[in-house]
Amino acid sequence: MKFSKPIQMMTIAAAVLMLSACGKAQFAKQDFQASAVAGQYVTTKPKIDVIVFQDNSDSVMYGPIEALKPQMNSFLTSMSADWDLHFTVLPLLSQKSVTGKYVVASNCSEISGTVGCLTPSQSTTFNNSSGDYGWIRSVVSGIGSNDKGFYNMYANLQHSSMTSTGFLRSDAALAIIVLSNGEDIDGMSYTTRNDGFQELDYNSGVSTYNSYRNYFQSIKPSSSLRRFYSVVCPGGTCYNYGSIRGQRYMNMADDLGSRSYNLCNNELNSALSSMKQQLVAVAEAVRFNYVVMNEKPMVSSIKVTKNGVTIPQSSSNGWTYVGYLANQATSYSPTSGNVRSGYFIKLNGTAEYKGSEKIDISFQKE
Repeated sequence: MKFSKPIQMMTIAAAVLMLSACGKAQFAKQDFQASAVAGQYVTTKPKIDVIVFQDNSDSVMYGPIEALKPQMNSFLTSMSADWDLHFTVLPLLSQKSVTGKYVVASNCSEISGTVGCLTPSQSTTFNNSSGDYGWIRSVVSGIGSNDKGFYNMYANLQHSSMTSTGFLRSDAALAIIVLSNGEDIDGMSYTTRNDGFQELDYNSGVSTYNSYRNYFQSIKPSSSLRRFYSVVCPGGTCYNYGSIRGQRYMNMADDLGSRSYNLCNNELNSALSSMKQQLVAVAEAVRFNYVVMNEKPMVSSIKVTKNGVTIPQSSSNGWTYVGYLANQATSYSPTSGNVRSGYFIKLNGTAEYKGSEKIDISFQKE
């Protein structure tokens, strides 16, 4: 049987592909995107924004950063293969607009108003950039009792440039990484030991710590879309310089359901690998019950498969054609989102998809 109209194939891997008459794939901005020609299975790419807050005190973080650079190259490349990635580095102990930074992004068309957007394959440029465009090179001296890492993280995250540049996305997961050989002491006091030595009183500053914890918890509507990693020191010598135990950064990672790593014991590589594995769970947490096309299909021609298995047209454990909807959320858990407009197919029951699951649709355009 021959059709008088051309057949269009549409591959959706937790994503939406819009096909032109010649079969070229174009991509819509949404929570999951794919890059493949029509008719091929593709890998899901959940959105994730990653911010490294780098200690920029005069306690010298250059040693750890130089050790981290080649490992971060590998991390960004591997993350980009699996995620729709945004990445940048901001100072931990001062405030800086994202407009003055390089941003590494899987899709630079989403980024505007920054010093520049780099693809993950250009991370060497990020590493070697002058000024503070990439890694932080300048330091703030005399921090002393004003080591307020949490406050500056809050101020940087709240800065209008975070959203005006397109860096922070409301429908993306967020991973915060703290790199420090010091400790946040905002609201804390010192006690004097019998030998006259002053040390931090960890019974003080609790209310200040709790307010920042509450803020970080509120950044995303679900804890499954948020991670807070501390890569800090246990105290003692770190890369030939003295350090302070980063206890409150460790506590914050614990309280936010994430992990802490030792900055000073050659754990950086394993830390980044571990982070990537944990972030896979973020993608698996997002559940979709709609797929959307920008062309109106002939309903009788629609064929849907999930992971290679045909899904029947059914209102129980199959698919149903909905028609055109405007501003409809395509995901419902852990929060409703991924809003799109177009011609919708609803996936019901066991036909719903998540994470790395693959949905393939073929249809004839009406």
